[in-house]
Amino acid sequence: MDWNDLRTLLAVADGGGIQGGADALGIHSTTVSRRIRDIEAEQRVRIFERYRHGVVLTDAGQEAIEVAREVRSLVDGLAARLHGRDTQLSGTVRLTSIDSILARWMPHFAEFQQRYPDIQLELSSGMNLANLTKREADVAVRIAGQAPEHLIGSKVCGVAHGVYASKAMLEAYGPDSGRGDFPWIAYDLSVFRGIDGFLEARHPEARIVMRVPRIDLLLGAIEDGVGIGILNCHAGDSNPKLRRLGPADAGMSQLWILTHPELRGTTRISTFMQFVRGVVADERDLWEGRRPAHALA
Repeated sequence: MDWNDLRTLLAVADGGGIQGGADALGIHSTTVSRRIRDIEAEQRVRIFERYRHGVVLTDAGQEAIEVAREVRSLVDGLAARLHGRDTQLSGTVRLTSIDSILARWMPHFAEFQQRYPDIQLELSSGMNLANLTKREADVAVRIAGQAPEHLIGSKVCGVAHGVYASKAMLEAYGPDSGRGDFPWIAYDLSVFRGIDGFLEARHPEARIVMRVPRIDLLLGAIEDGVGIGILNCHAGDSNPKLRRLGPADAGMSQLWILTHPELRGTTRISTFMQFVRGVVADERDLWEGRRPAHALA
């Protein structure tokens, strides 16, 4: 008999009957009746004697309820201890984001660790939310149009994108070259198809000369003059080796900070998310494409 079965028995016993138990559990009385029948059938014993005025525990039912009360006491005690642990500024926070964000935010992570020395950060990178959905991470910072419904969080700012080239490539091709004249770097199609869609719509004559699986490799290839490519302005405009040729699209994506609903109220998680919101607020101009001077071509 699992805890949900015991909860049902307790609700009926404490509520004085099927309807009282249903009211306590917030479900329909027919559902409670069915659960009681299933429990009795599975245990092969009568738990309640049913009368017109309500129900009465059998001897077996009395034993079941005594055990149920002990289990409830243990569960409530565990919940209190876990809540106490979650209200402490200690433990692990597992963050997943893209490489360029993690690399640029290392000084901020150092500041966070100095403020909260008992919180350990674990970082992982990737382009999607799979590791957060699978509970392999606690917090995700992601660039996306919208967030999955099963996660909670907020949009913290807009994200502009631009087409970027190295200074050496701009000098080699000359100021009169159009975007379609340059070699291009794109993501592996299994990772992201947005750059291909942009080129098909705007510059179908462009040549893709390299595909990469991660943004750090895309950044490195643009820096080294392999080709030009699309970057978010946070990554591109903060790099003094690159120049922005112009916007990559007419719209703007969003930066999200997300976590699991189950972690709502966990102090170390909410403290870290609030810290990240402050970091983003300081960098809002960079994220939204109001670039620093060195990014001007």
